[in-house]
Amino acid sequence: QARVVEEMGMRGVLSFEATERAGSELARLGLEENVAAITAASGDSSLVDAMMCFHTTFTCSPAYVTEAFELAGDLGVLTHCHVNEGVHEPRWALEHHGKRTLEHYRDLGVTGDRMLASQVVQLSEVERQILAEDGVRCVHMPLSNCEVGGGIAPIPELLEAGVTMGLGSDGYVNDFYEVMRGAFMMHKGRLCDPTVMDARTVFDLATRGGAAALDRPDLGFIGEGARADLQLITCDLPTPVTAENLLDQLVLWRNGSHVTDVMVEGNWTVRHGELLTADLGELADETARQARRLWEKR
Repeated sequence: QARVVEEMGMRGVLSFEATERAGSELARLGLEENVAAITAASGDSSLVDAMMCFHTTFTCSPAYVTEAFELAGDLGVLTHCHVNEGVHEPRWALEHHGKRTLEHYRDLGVTGDRMLASQVVQLSEVERQILAEDGVRCVHMPLSNCEVGGGIAPIPELLEAGVTMGLGSDGYVNDFYEVMRGAFMMHKGRLCDPTVMDARTVFDLATRGGAAALDRPDLGFIGEGARADLQLITCDLPTPVTAENLLDQLVLWRNGSHVTDVMVEGNWTVRHGELLTADLGELADETARQARRLWEKR
């Protein structure tokens, strides 16, 4: 994966979702895979980084979780995990550990700014406080959470409490403009308040917020000291574009098809709608071929 990211001229922070659900041997290999990726990413590449990752409380023992964080600490990277994507994990943690997920993690001594918690949907008031007080970094994945029936995360409340928050897709809908639009709309419906999660907040989650969640202060903005990662977006909109309404128009009326040019680390990877680093037709054909191969192995 790192090789492909590099060859495509993309930027990536990679990890392997280690877990004990397939047995001790594969569990060990999962942690080793992360260590190998992190070590390799510490080389000369400016595009590829890596982090530690494990799955959840219900697939990883306390000792395994602690070891993952210790390895990550030794290597100076974040540790990513799913947290309360639905109602199952907090119920499981209560049944098996006598406390909810983030309370369990706090008792293990792993909550803090080196934890990257994705989903954070089904939270108790105590768990919300833990995220804020311990400085846990979080990622909101609104469309994925809906697709799996997990619920709607209390993102406006977490932002109000000062939680570091980015925006993610979790692979369900990969057009990030659609993800922004979902985050923009669903919290208004949940709270019956059209003023929450305005376009500026959502855009910040997708840019500076994501960079902060990944502990990359050099990403997510245009300015001195930033990496040259840019998109050019067509704004042929019927309503005049002004400084006051630009972000609203981007969030509400644009999608991936309106991105004409992409620059990563100062190099153009998409120019005038054409992908420069690979043959898109060949990629699509190969993806379809592999999908059919895997489908036949069901």
